[in-house]
Amino acid sequence: MTRTAITNALYVLAFDGSGHRLLKNGTVVYEGDSIIFVGREYPGKVDAVIDASNQIVIPGLVNVHCHLLTESINKGFLEDQGSRKLGMSGLFEYLPATAAKRSEQDSAWLLRFALTELLKSGCTTVVEMGNDTDALVDVYGEMGVRAYIAPGYKDAHWYTRNGHEVLYEWDAERGRELFKNAVRFIEKHSGRYDDRIRGFLAPMQVDTCTEHLLLQTKAAQRQLNVPVQIHVSQSTPEFAEMMRRHGMTPVEWLGSIGFLSPDTILGHCIFVNHHTSIRYKDHDDMALVASSGASVAHAPWVFARRGLHMQSFGRYVRRGINVGIGTDSVPQDMLGEMRWAAVIGKNAEEDTGCPTAAEVFDAATLGGAQALGREDLGRIAPGAKADLVLIDANNMAMRPLRDPIKNIVYYADNRVVSSVIVNGKQVVQNAEVTAVREADVIEHVQRIADKILSQTREHDWANRTHDQLSPLSYKLIE
Repeated sequence: MTRTAITNALYVLAFDGSGHRLLKNGTVVYEGDSIIFVGREYPGKVDAVIDASNQIVIPGLVNVHCHLLTESINKGFLEDQGSRKLGMSGLFEYLPATAAKRSEQDSAWLLRFALTELLKSGCTTVVEMGNDTDALVDVYGEMGVRAYIAPGYKDAHWYTRNGHEVLYEWDAERGRELFKNAVRFIEKHSGRYDDRIRGFLAPMQVDTCTEHLLLQTKAAQRQLNVPVQIHVSQSTPEFAEMMRRHGMTPVEWLGSIGFLSPDTILGHCIFVNHHTSIRYKDHDDMALVASSGASVAHAPWVFARRGLHMQSFGRYVRRGINVGIGTDSVPQDMLGEMRWAAVIGKNAEEDTGCPTAAEVFDAATLGGAQALGREDLGRIAPGAKADLVLIDANNMAMRPLRDPIKNIVYYADNRVVSSVIVNGKQVVQNAEVTAVREADVIEHVQRIADKILSQTREHDWANRTHDQLSPLSYKLIE
């Protein structure tokens, strides 16, 4: 196996067993897929050297929640829009409108587009909810990323006939078949591509799954030893529906059936009892999540663009909840999500110190790793996977430089990422993804987006075109 040294780093964000620490003039050595040394001077021989002068070496970022196959085409369509009679959500009208069927080839290009964005933002591990195509596993393999992949399943789908009421169409037999397919997918693909590919279980939403399906999920989880993730408390209509059905908050209902545990990830978990849109003060969802050991996948941007936010990231962390960061929608940009998490959290608390840059960076690395049950990700330490990111400290976003983590969280964008290494292999070099030609990806995705948006009338309850659903910011000159 090749032994590679990253030398002369301006800073290495090293892990000392309890947390991240800044190491000046650091060296990182990895052999094969694992780190074997972190310090200043490596005493042994190496086969290759990466000169990291004027570079900051950080662990690869862990994206705990995203939808890579469906969201890229929504750029320029979902912004400024939301169902005003359904809690400003885009779930019930806008996302179904872009549900036109994609070919397997189109899906592959959409996936390459999203993974290119993620890798260029320093993301090395991605948790994708909803993929159900065997062939797409090879796209993750080709792109070099570490991926947790889950075909989604559920007993019902939601819809609206009028823009103000959410209805549910139930099909438990269909749910069982989708669940069986998800288990088969995990058994077939977990461990592929040098164990970069693993599966997890994804019952899609708390309000579209029966208790029976969720208990089946937990039983399968124990047998397969994989994480499970479910969307929960992601809209006010969902909260109201679960209260109507059970007289419990969505989180309380999951707790009552034994679904919450340390290997459970709660997607979003924003509209909990204390949120100002809810105000059920005789409940305490945060205490229940904290005591169960479950993790929360926080994707701030997708809600912030509709004027919605978690209340708040810093409060969740300080209540003892493990929080990871996800991208959910577009752009697939982990650096941007960290900044949104930090700034929106401060505004929610009206406190400049809640959260701190360190708390946000921890969530994007150690928090995500903990959610996945991985002590070998999200850190730079001997025995950890060689998932590393080199940040160009001479980029304008990083200068002047005093505190590299504050600069990364508050000012960095993908222009600062010079190299990305996953499992000991370089997948971003000189700020370019090595597996694809970016211009080709862009060309294909533009074509696919134009095609899908042209079909919105066929999928919208009110038979509206994409221009009627989401008018252009300015009128075209005829």
